[in-house]
Amino acid sequence: MVCCEKFTFDKMVRKLSMVKSQNIDSYLLSAIYYCLTGRKGTWVYLNKSSFVVVIKHPNISKSLIIFPEVCDSSDFSLTTEIIQEINNGENEIYLCRYTDLDFVKLNSQLTGNLVFKRIIEETLDWKYPLRILDTKIVSELAGRRFMKIRNMCVRAGKEVDIIPIEGKNQLNSMRSVLKLWEEKFVSTGKEIEDTFGFYNELFSLLEEEFEVSGLCFIKQGQPMGFTIWDVSCNNVANLFVNLSNPTTRGASDFQLVNTCRYLQKQGIQLLNTGGSETDSLDFFKNKYKPAISHEVFTYKLVN
Repeated sequence: MVCCEKFTFDKMVRKLSMVKSQNIDSYLLSAIYYCLTGRKGTWVYLNKSSFVVVIKHPNISKSLIIFPEVCDSSDFSLTTEIIQEINNGENEIYLCRYTDLDFVKLNSQLTGNLVFKRIIEETLDWKYPLRILDTKIVSELAGRRFMKIRNMCVRAGKEVDIIPIEGKNQLNSMRSVLKLWEEKFVSTGKEIEDTFGFYNELFSLLEEEFEVSGLCFIKQGQPMGFTIWDVSCNNVANLFVNLSNPTTRGASDFQLVNTCRYLQKQGIQLLNTGGSETDSLDFFKNKYKPAISHEVFTYKLVN
């Protein structure tokens, strides 16, 4: 019997805390991830052994995203039931963050009239593989391979104060940094609603004092940038934001390195920086020599 519940953040935190999963994609174990990505609408489908999160696509109207079942032993029969229930012609249906193995499991359950095709992901952040960093390696930046990053950090890190984010205390600083990016987007003529809806949802979480971890960087008394993450139940940190003043060269590197140092001191070994939408962002993440690179894909219901 399938039960559908409206997403609530507190309930999802409790549910995920009970999950025993070795899924490499640690974002699937993060209530904050579902909250931010599903900001236009999120539902949780459950049976006795598993659950599945379904959201309204944050960038494409009249489209639903189905995430992989959060259970290592799942046979994806719950997902099959959900597809049959929501496949009413009103919305396009996407399977997102699926590995090849996930899709093989699901495909074995599908009836002949349900056909999914893998597509190139163009709007969400796994066109390129998830890059998962070893916080110790990034903290130390040892050897010639990290020489350029070390130089960037020295240049950007002069007269910078690093302040842990506590509730909404640093919201004004974070909004100041976001404002600089908004001005940059407006100057290039890009649409900002979808891009900055994510940040508005994040700031709402902070205002409501949900537990969100992060660092705020203040350079010579002015906001330089901030990072935001959470730690999922498999003790991996999931990076949501590494946003910096676009005019401060090396700020993104300085922030990411110091975030890894902060996590390393807390005993967190891995930082999942997620995938990327663009080649340049993937290049930025990949230069830190990820401990793990993990591919996930998007499939679209085509009939």
